Amino acid sequence: MANRKRVALIGFMGSGKSTVGRLLASEWRVPHIDTDTHVAARAGQQTVGDAFVALGEGAFRSVESTVLADIVKTDEAVISTGGGIVEIAGNQQLLAGWRTVFLYAELDAIMQRLSAPEHAARPLLQDAAGAAHRYNHRLPRYRAWATDEIDTSNLSPQEIVEQIRLITG
Repeated sequence: MANRKRVALIGFMGSGKSTVGRLLASEWRVPHIDTDTHVAARAGQQTVGDAFVALGEGAFRSVESTVLADIVKTDEAVISTGGGIVEIAGNQQLLAGWRTVFLYAELDAIMQRLSAPEHAARPLLQDAAGAAHRYNHRLPRYRAWATDEIDTSNLSPQEIVEQIRLITG
């Protein structure tokens, strides 16, 4: 079925993956699947941050890969991946057959978005220098994995959905 709606959103935390994913899935009338939500549930935690702390990064990434392997079996969906999905090379093969859209944002824009109180508990934000290092480390991977890239730095979530609609036809 060539016209299947299968989009995976990748990018650093705060790039808009979850918000845009919900909007796009609603517009397309397909499921929205957020890997972070599934990882937290499998870890028996309420939030992805709690799961990250409880499991440690290595086990967290392993659960994340298992979750992704299950999710990609879905016929049509919009997947919002965790920002670190690119840390495991095998995840790229799992996304083969999916339109993989990198929601790029400059680090300053991301840090501004994540300065809201509801993001204060994110474990990877506790160290700004570490967050910048992760961002710079992941950036080439996001670009290598992506079939498309959208600069979200100055776009609203609805404008991002419109851009995805244009590139997916």
